[in-house]
Amino acid sequence: MRDENCIFCKILDGVIPSVKIREDDDFVAILDAFPNRKGMTLVITKDHMDSDILAKDDDFIAKYFQAAKKVANMLKKWLKVDRVWLAIEWLEVNHAHIKLYPFYDWVWFANGVWSWDQASLEELQAVAEEIKGNQ
Repeated sequence: MRDENCIFCKILDGVIPSVKIREDDDFVAILDAFPNRKGMTLVITKDHMDSDILAKDDDFIAKYFQAAKKVANMLKKWLKVDRVWLAIEWLEVNHAHIKLYPFYDWVWFANGVWSWDQASLEELQAVAEEIKGNQ
């Protein structure tokens, strides 16, 4: 089920272009259009649902985190980083999503992670090709 006013539903329906790096029956991983780090990724539910992920049942949470783990492992391998920072919030879009931030250094974290420019589709596609090419 989709919400016609939701930006993530519009992305899933192809109304707003995106660059997918992984997809399964329930979740899609797309490169964030406003990345603050190369490879910043969103893992979103295919069905529109409230962002309060931790209010969902345990089976759903386990499945969602397994999907996010697969994407994080892709990013770790491709970017050669030891960690991927995971964030769950509902502040901007009320559609269940997990944000994955490749973690390079503490300087980046200390200087703030909340301000960044929009990437072009071409830039995101080039990043996706790197990720897919290193699998």
